[in-house]
Amino acid sequence: MLVVVTPRNSAPRKPDPATDQAGTRRVKSRKRPGSEAPNDGDALRLFCFPYAGGGTTVFHRWPEGLSGPVKVHAVELPGRGRKFTTDPARRMDDLVDAVIDGINPHLAKPFSFFGHSLGALVAFEVARAVRARLDVEPVALYVSAHPGPQLPNDQPPLHALTDAQLRTELRRVGGTPQEVLANDEFMRLLLPTLRADFEVAETYTYTPGAPLSCPIVAWGGVDDPQVSADDLKAWAEMTTGPFAFAMLPGGHFFIDQNRRELLAALDASLTLWH
Repeated sequence: MLVVVTPRNSAPRKPDPATDQAGTRRVKSRKRPGSEAPNDGDALRLFCFPYAGGGTTVFHRWPEGLSGPVKVHAVELPGRGRKFTTDPARRMDDLVDAVIDGINPHLAKPFSFFGHSLGALVAFEVARAVRARLDVEPVALYVSAHPGPQLPNDQPPLHALTDAQLRTELRRVGGTPQEVLANDEFMRLLLPTLRADFEVAETYTYTPGAPLSCPIVAWGGVDDPQVSADDLKAWAEMTTGPFAFAMLPGGHFFIDQNRRELLAALDASLTLWH
């Protein structure tokens, strides 16, 4: 099960509607998107997918950095947030099914996807599934800190590490606050979901298919040892539409370290395509 959460918008625009909770019915057949909630206006929906272990809080301040009629929908996946007691997905297909169950009622108006690291891969596969099942595509697909999906994953697997080994690896790559890593009780709660997210990424196999037609924009961190500029350029093969990429200051978690610069680039792109 998945929950789509619309963070409170502190910018001087109309407040976002209350959190939407998805049902559990799987989408198996091709059909048009469902009906919209009232008073949604002409806003572009921006569905945001977090990195491994991340939750909706990653995107809570994003509306402050975006102008124009954009509604930020942070996607809450199984095993975290309000769905902490549900089992996290361990395979991409299961995660994609859960996401589509949640966002299907919100796709009658223009929408875009953004994903960081694992979230980029999830956003891409959701975009392909939405096209296949619902015959619609995002206005644009935004990906960051992840190589093109067709490239082999040459990173050492993490999901089979012991808890102690996994904590050591988290310290090495950064992105997890030291106070969190030092909190044994919190880490006992976090590690199963984080391990499942790593398993999704590390068992993923790209299936060749027709490229998307929507624009794809890719961002990377100049100090990210895991994702190079060439890795990002590989995303160009995933669309017949426009492609752009840029390197921003910061490491793998520049989404947190340099949020303002990333949002400025995203805002300019959203204005261009919508």
